[in-house]
Amino acid sequence: IRPININYPQVADVNRVGLANANTVRPFLGYSTITWRETSAISRYHGMLSSISYRHGKGLSLTASYTFSKTLTDATNDRDAVDSPQNPLNYRAEYAEARTSRPHIFSASYVYELPFFTRDPSAFKRAVLGGWQIAGITDITSGQPVARVANVGTFPAAAVAGFYPNVVSDPNSGLAGTIDPVSGLPLIFDPNAFAAPPAGTYGNAPRAFARLFGRNQTNLTLTKNIYFNTEQDVRLQLRAEAFNVFNHTQFTGVGVVVGQSTFGRPTGARLPREFQFGAKLTF
Repeated sequence: IRPININYPQVADVNRVGLANANTVRPFLGYSTITWRETSAISRYHGMLSSISYRHGKGLSLTASYTFSKTLTDATNDRDAVDSPQNPLNYRAEYAEARTSRPHIFSASYVYELPFFTRDPSAFKRAVLGGWQIAGITDITSGQPVARVANVGTFPAAAVAGFYPNVVSDPNSGLAGTIDPVSGLPLIFDPNAFAAPPAGTYGNAPRAFARLFGRNQTNLTLTKNIYFNTEQDVRLQLRAEAFNVFNHTQFTGVGVVVGQSTFGRPTGARLPREFQFGAKLTF
């Protein structure tokens, strides 16, 4: 489903009559925004999905999956302005080689029962040092796409030259990947690769032209069950958990408004490494 503002004035007309008279060149005079939703959007997904499951008799089990995919689309949802075409009379121009999926997604979960001291003749060693289990989940994925970049301002200011800027150089080269000396953060794309379009024209910035840095996170859990009777219905479980155990920085957002201090720079990140400890008595 694609949302279209069918009462949006053409930027050439607004530039001709001036911002003060922008409402006089709307297709339907006397009304402001008129949102029309139609099933004209295009989305094509191609993917290769694979998985493997392994269980070993000595306490090891592993499940892993990998997906390689590509999505080409000119819309992704009908609930916000990111998918509203800047020119409602030519929304086919929105379709391009928009990489709106994560091409690489790898996930693995594993459980390993540590074999040490499980059959030791000493009851004390079996109870204290044996019976430990380690489990974990590892996720390695490509970064999420940068959906759009936008000019500063809203209607009617943006009606002079559309919502999107012009691309003047490759956003994925130049300053992309370097450290911003002001914020100390890496630049997701080159902010100097964009410029405001001339008045009366629409910008040509494409959809999903860049990606955030990928995700690489591993969570681990170490558990120990201590049984107090032969029926094993009374037990104490000790747990030590580590989230993002290798403390990888994983950015979750980027500034997308030209001219703002956050443009091209990360605006959020997942949590750093965390530890959690617990004990549970079952009876």
